[in-house]
Amino acid sequence: MPSNYAPGYPVPAGMVPSRPSPHPRAAASRSQGNRHEQPIANRIPPEIATIISKYMDVRDLARAARVWRPITGASQHPAEYIKMESEKYSLLVHYEFEESLWSFDTIKTVLERMRQYNFAWSTLQHSSSISFAMPGTTANTMWAGSFNWKSGVHFMGESNGYMYEVISWKAQVGPHETRMQTKINLKQLPSLRTGKTGFKERSIHMQVEFVKAVCVEPLRKLVGILVFNSAIGADEASRTPILHVYRLNGQYHAFVDLRTRFNALTEVSQMDMRAEMVCIVAHYPSFSSSNGLASHIFMQNIDGERRVSDVLSGRNAFCTGFQFIAPDLWIATWKEKLRPYDTAATNIICAGFIECPDKITEIVVIPDALASPNHPPPDDITLIRNVWPSHDNDRCGPFYNNPKTRLFGLKYDYRNPLSGLTKSHCCLFGADTVESWVDLREDDAPPPERMHWLRLLYLNAGRTDGYGRNWFSKDFSNPLGVSLIGRRLFYAEPFAHGWSLNVIDYNPGAGSVLPHRDDHYKTRNMGDWQTSTGLHSVDPYPVAHTTTTPLHGVVRAIPTADGILLKKNDPDNVNYTMLLM
Repeated sequence: MPSNYAPGYPVPAGMVPSRPSPHPRAAASRSQGNRHEQPIANRIPPEIATIISKYMDVRDLARAARVWRPITGASQHPAEYIKMESEKYSLLVHYEFEESLWSFDTIKTVLERMRQYNFAWSTLQHSSSISFAMPGTTANTMWAGSFNWKSGVHFMGESNGYMYEVISWKAQVGPHETRMQTKINLKQLPSLRTGKTGFKERSIHMQVEFVKAVCVEPLRKLVGILVFNSAIGADEASRTPILHVYRLNGQYHAFVDLRTRFNALTEVSQMDMRAEMVCIVAHYPSFSSSNGLASHIFMQNIDGERRVSDVLSGRNAFCTGFQFIAPDLWIATWKEKLRPYDTAATNIICAGFIECPDKITEIVVIPDALASPNHPPPDDITLIRNVWPSHDNDRCGPFYNNPKTRLFGLKYDYRNPLSGLTKSHCCLFGADTVESWVDLREDDAPPPERMHWLRLLYLNAGRTDGYGRNWFSKDFSNPLGVSLIGRRLFYAEPFAHGWSLNVIDYNPGAGSVLPHRDDHYKTRNMGDWQTSTGLHSVDPYPVAHTTTTPLHGVVRAIPTADGILLKKNDPDNVNYTMLLM
């Protein structure tokens, strides 16, 4: 398989001294004079130093490598390179590596794959690509969760690295009887990180109607299918949701009777399954809401025995985003008229912790003033979701994202009343910030990671305001292409005939994507387009920003943990391309 990984990948920081000696000739003469008088510590055999290095974390190893010669040699071992590479890019390694169960060749292979993966994401120089089609789908096939989407007899979507297609039809089951039949086609997207380079397709057949949502939980290898039952008796204005849980091999796993009811005209905009919890975000018509729609946010344990919570119900509020930060920690954004005489809705950001059944420990409402200093309140606040799972799983490949270092974001939209145009910017923060909002952090815990602000008000990126915040001038107004992958912000800028893809890398090792320290940006060719990577000086380490030239024909870009799924509308058909990192 062809590789676009740059062969001259720089040596990880910490392997060599970061500054040259101020007097190189004097240092050399001292070294020659003391050649036969090395300290005892420097005469330790390399194999012993390698054993010692296994008890050091990456920071201690980097510091020791600068002053202790045997550790410097030991740190050239691929196993120590893996420790440093994973620390630089906020990754965790499979437990077999930590227990020294990998062979030397396996360690070298994983190290090369990890380097290539990080380089591809930081520079958008994907390692390979695969084009494919979804038979039966057209340019008009509804995409689940998109703007103004409505469920029906045929729709499709993507969930945690799986594409799915829902097809329903009436089948004759008797001389005078018909029943609705539903088929869910699942297509697992390929992944170089996990070694699954091909597509794996599955199908689930059901005798149900009103399929509203599909969600794949890859860690437990489950797929949830949300169904609304038919109206029973006189209560035709509401529906009872039922969650059918299957294993990915097609075996039926559980029938979950969700203990709530939805409006008959409800459309489910989002369904999340994390560990044992499921969350449903639904919209239904409301004349009292600011935009004509009200939302219902409902959470329940999949086994149906505990942890039932109506987070948002019976209020004229419209939810603009929800995500599990951890299996018991969540964050949501919505708009709500707080008083009957309000002419405009207030943006609310809430976080909650589910500590025991039927109880949310705390909900913190953050005022609009958080949007940015010296700036008017935004018209809309939307949660930027992180596509990585909310907890680690060493079954998903030799390395995976560290859930404790993931970033989450809020997107602020400002509409110009004269031109009608929308400009957007955002701020990014870690899970520890959300924990501090709900008062979960211990007294002796270190302060949360500071917020990273990105906005449109300056032409020059990297400028710092009076509050010590760094700003980037980028456009995040495209609602179909703003996501987070670990500590990388992905967004798309729409143009007349295609989209430009962008990645801002907040990993500590992002500064090494440019081969020379004096380079400010680098342009690379990538098939039919080019990528440009630049570094911005942001404390405590540089941030890398990569953008592509416009990709013609692209109408949707969906990042996953292992690549970017592009949907293209050609004159004759619809095709998809998976860019594998």
